Amino acid sequence: MQNVRALPTCTYFWSPACLADRTAGLFRLIARWNERRLAARYLQTLNDHQLGDIGLRRSDILSAVYGETRPGNRGLDDF
Repeated sequence: MQNVRALPTCTYFWSPACLADRTAGLFRLIARWNERRLAARYLQTLNDHQLGDIGLRRSDILSAVYGETRPGNRGLDDF
């Protein structure tokens, strides 16, 4: 599970410190999304044999990248 940061406890919602904290959080969110998007894109370029070598099937790619686990899923979270 990812660490979830609490909302800033600022007395004034639009204060520069609060805006900076929310902006930094948004950039972290976008960076994480982009890293996962690129990882999924790269894994899609591998052939089925290469995916099998790392313990994945083509249908497992999004689950492995985004960390979704279900019974019988062979995603990266199982290692």
